[in-house]
Amino acid sequence: LAEVGIERDIRTLQRIMETLSEQFNLDRNDKSKPYGYKLTQVNAVLSLPTLSAQESLLFHLAREYLAGLLPSRMFAAMDGF
Repeated sequence: LAEVGIERDIRTLQRIMETLSEQFNLDRNDKSKPYGYKLTQVNAVLSLPTLSAQESLLFHLAREYLAGLLPSRMFAAMDGF
């Protein structure tokens, strides 16, 4: 995260990972630190919601608007969407 300019303390990251593991039913290996996280067999294939036509248009317009405003490395992170 620090490489892309996002600064968070370790405790904040731990809380976020705890929340994610609860929300997405992740397996957490807490036998040693740092903890390890992985998808359970049930979650091996995530079912991600698809965007509606309106949401797709909004996302497309936002990308066009932000293209000149965001640093290139941050904008490149949205390429998969």
